[in-house]
Amino acid sequence: MQLPYTTVVGFTNGAMPSSYESVSKFCTALSLDFEWLLTGKTKNFDPSQIPLDQIFQEEATNSFSGIFKIEAKKLIPIGHKKKGQP
Repeated sequence: MQLPYTTVVGFTNGAMPSSYESVSKFCTALSLDFEWLLTGKTKNFDPSQIPLDQIFQEEATNSFSGIFKIEAKKLIPIGHKKKGQP
């Protein structure tokens, strides 16, 4: 990273950046979108394209409290032939 450590610590602690150039370097170093960092909005962000395993880790639980991943799988009776199969 080309920014001094104290600058990065200042940014993460809420200090106002002294220049757009330092914000741009910060974004580049951390692969952040410059527009998103400044405005909270971006034109090219599609949250549905982020794989869930990059945001969450799975945990087996008996509780129904929290966020859950739900999968649907079609069940085909054993011995049943699919369409187009002899």
